[in-house]
Amino acid sequence: MPQPTRFAVRDALGAARFNLSLAPLLLAAVGLGWLLAGVACLALRVSDAASGPVLAPAAVVLVACSLVQLRLTLAAWHSGRLMASQNPLGQIGFWRSLLFGALLAYLAALAVGPVRYLGCAWIAAVCGWQTLLMLPLAASPNALANWRKWTRGHTARWLAWLVYASILILFVSEAGLRARRIAVDGMGFSDARSDFETIDSISGIPRSAEPLQVGVARLKGARFRVAMLGDPPVCGCESDGCPARIEQTVPGVEIVPLAASLKWPGARADELSAQVRRCDPDLVLAVLSVCEDLSREPARCGYFDWRQFELANLLVDRPPVEASRREQAAADNFESFLRGLGPQLAACRTPIDEAMRSRWNRIFASLDELIAGCRDAGVPLALVIVPAEFQVNRALRETLLRRHGLSAARFDVELPQRRLAGFAEHRNLPLVDLLPHFRLCRQSVYRRNTAVLTEEGNAAAASAIGGWLQSRYSGQLAAQLSAAP
Repeated sequence: MPQPTRFAVRDALGAARFNLSLAPLLLAAVGLGWLLAGVACLALRVSDAASGPVLAPAAVVLVACSLVQLRLTLAAWHSGRLMASQNPLGQIGFWRSLLFGALLAYLAALAVGPVRYLGCAWIAAVCGWQTLLMLPLAASPNALANWRKWTRGHTARWLAWLVYASILILFVSEAGLRARRIAVDGMGFSDARSDFETIDSISGIPRSAEPLQVGVARLKGARFRVAMLGDPPVCGCESDGCPARIEQTVPGVEIVPLAASLKWPGARADELSAQVRRCDPDLVLAVLSVCEDLSREPARCGYFDWRQFELANLLVDRPPVEASRREQAAADNFESFLRGLGPQLAACRTPIDEAMRSRWNRIFASLDELIAGCRDAGVPLALVIVPAEFQVNRALRETLLRRHGLSAARFDVELPQRRLAGFAEHRNLPLVDLLPHFRLCRQSVYRRNTAVLTEEGNAAAASAIGGWLQSRYSGQLAAQLSAAP
């Protein structure tokens, strides 16, 4: 046999040295990465006072597991177990176990629910699982032999394949349901269940399914169709609500509530224009409860929120109406009502801080998308501003200011209305402000300790919106009524 040359032997020795030096460097880099992630979680915990109970334990787990991984890497390097055949980073089984462990940790995070910084806890769980997978680097040869013998048994292999199959079934089911929804809805935007029947989030009364079926265009006839986009109290579908009163007081007007289908604010322009085209309105009224919208963060389904998945929405039933009524009755007291209104005071606080300025920018961005969507659909748009109860009720406002320690000098009760009026004037957007109309009412416009309009409040809102419709579209209304058979 030909003997290997001196150059071949030198190349083989160089490759062996490279493998021996590259493996600990890679493992050390991974450990340092986990350590930096733990330090970042600690820094975020210090900077964010309202971070919640997740960041500190996640940081402790990340720092501890990273130190353990660095110690395991050093011990394996000294013992010579980081050869190419024994390096865990070069083994398919290691990556397969790490991947499915990360998926199981993700499913556990989904079961916990949408908690702030839950992603950091998931990262810590993945780091801990990787540390467990690296423990064989420090185990004795007998322990490794026993471990390989157990993992090669039928029970262990069947259990592993059962876990793999379960995760695969979940993935395929979610992909199939999402593909089906996209095929049916066109863009995969609206919730299929909410298009037919929804529960009023304030009163707990189920709305009629017929006004929300915007997916099927109806014959217009001679009516002037107005699509009302927004949430209760103004956009409710009750028989004595504001939309019904507008139809009664303004002949020829048909109100179509789109609150459940379009999930205002936050709808994208293309999705909105498609829904508006299906409804085929003559006018879109965007009803905005500005103080309430500014007091809360936008409802987004994050990566760790199970409500984003079609399979979860299919398996989890909607709470019954009676349960919603009981929950509302439990919260229907003065103290809880004041706690709910407290965050809305920030909308009128002066000067405007950076957090509130960003929320204003979010509202303006949503309105710009709404304007673009209506423009694409060829439908005019108007804005209706619904005031908060403390903007109408002076005694309630003084109680809230006193409880939250705010001075009247730093509180501008009409600040949201003025900012929206300036926005509407700059974009030539018609605007109907219900605040002066509610102030003229002699009786309360809101029901006691709730955000639901009373009979007088519904009448005042219907009178303001109906009067504006008659003054602006009187010619078109008269022409459509005269053309009716």
